[in-house]
Amino acid sequence: MLSRRSGIAASLLLALALVSVAPAHALVNLAGGKRLMAAEGFNPAQDRITFRFQKDPGLFTVQSPLCPTQTRLRFVTDHQTTAEIALDCGKWRVAGSGFRYSDKPAGPGSAVRITYRVGTLAVTLQGVPYSGTPIVGPVGFLETRVTIGPQAYCGRWDQPPGRYVKNASNRVVVTGPTAACAATCGNGVVEAPETCDDGNTQNGDCCTSACQLASAGSACSGDGNACTSDVCDATGVCQHQPATGPSCDDGNGCTTGDVCVAGACHGEPLEPWINEIDYDSPGNDTGEFVELAGPAGKDLSGYHVVSVEGGGALCLTGGAAAGQAYSIGTLPPGTVLGDDTGTGIGFLVVGFAGTSTGVGACDVTLAGDASTSNLKDGDLLNLNATGCPDGVLLTSGGGAYVDSASWEGVVPATAPFGPLFHAFPAFAIERDEGGLAGVSIEKTSSTLARATSAAEWRDPSELGSALTCQSQSGLACPANTATPGAPNPTQVLECPVVQPYGSVSRAFVQKPRTLLD
Repeated sequence: MLSRRSGIAASLLLALALVSVAPAHALVNLAGGKRLMAAEGFNPAQDRITFRFQKDPGLFTVQSPLCPTQTRLRFVTDHQTTAEIALDCGKWRVAGSGFRYSDKPAGPGSAVRITYRVGTLAVTLQGVPYSGTPIVGPVGFLETRVTIGPQAYCGRWDQPPGRYVKNASNRVVVTGPTAACAATCGNGVVEAPETCDDGNTQNGDCCTSACQLASAGSACSGDGNACTSDVCDATGVCQHQPATGPSCDDGNGCTTGDVCVAGACHGEPLEPWINEIDYDSPGNDTGEFVELAGPAGKDLSGYHVVSVEGGGALCLTGGAAAGQAYSIGTLPPGTVLGDDTGTGIGFLVVGFAGTSTGVGACDVTLAGDASTSNLKDGDLLNLNATGCPDGVLLTSGGGAYVDSASWEGVVPATAPFGPLFHAFPAFAIERDEGGLAGVSIEKTSSTLARATSAAEWRDPSELGSALTCQSQSGLACPANTATPGAPNPTQVLECPVVQPYGSVSRAFVQKPRTLLD
């Protein structure tokens, strides 16, 4: 005959063997609830919950809670889900036909006591860690959830089948029996048959409205980046995969052709435009220049500035036929527009050797074929207003048309360069009527592109006392000063923010490289 102690040990071993066939994380509903009391005191050390299940069929087999098995507790009411409490598995001990847990985790006032054996589960929690989120009444129901390794026990304390003895804000007392717990999707607790529970019931976050993990590749809420694909990975995580190729909007009004590249939106800066010109004046003109304007950061390395004859044999050609170039200048490597306005627009003042010494500091000085006139004025006496045109042409490093300007008529469509002056609506900019030193012809509009009509250009010497200024060369006029390297007086140039980022400068987080870098 076996001794009493041997019989208890045998029963325990049999119970542990039986539990090995239980499915992982299977929910066992306990019906043998006897009594539960939850109290919230003025002092956290007084926060307390005790409950007991006895002679419960759901406890006829038990799972060993000894290390490395983890034991966790949580409580759910109709309005509250407490933080999960994880216990130190080293505090469990074999006790008779079952196990006992005893700990004082935070000194006086705190205690954890659990009796766990065949047919019985009794729990007492007081103070820390339970006091972190104690039960607050009154409650519509109260579910006690105890998970030991892969086994999850739950008992629902409610009336019926039990009875509330007290159901107040600071004290809840209810007697059993207990009922089956209900998996509540959206309470933040993963309960069988749920495979996830993220605390809500909106689809699109990789945990469905039925608290099931969304399948791999399912769409999920975006990260606000149009250059990522937002898909679930089947583990509840929304992945934001960098994309390349789709169109996007980088929020910068000075870029175009925005596309996604490796998860970021990139656009090419707009092409520059001719913004101001001082062409040949009578005498030895040393004030010639072409001012280019465009988005900060635009690289103009290799762009060409071409001085073109348009008048032909009947005008002062200097040996060039209509459509031919007097000079072709190439902008050097490292020619990058800076942010001269503080709003994303930069200027490049292009001068010519021999005829731009009076301009001041030019950003780039190109070789010129003449010592007196590189930007030609077709009529020697400045009397033929439209019959002897000349012009300047701006092309990209690959020779593509960017912008052009004709004055005193339109450069005819004669090869090799004349046709480019007719690639868009052909027009002549304002004529330098007085031929005054220090007077430039200015683009007046604030459009971030080449001018498309003569109305966008003006000769400042025609302002104010126009006749006096025009007839007496050198006489100071109120508004006839050239402004190389700065906006013209009528312009307000800035790169607009086309998305609500808050300020214009938001589009220029990285300072563009300048010629001096």
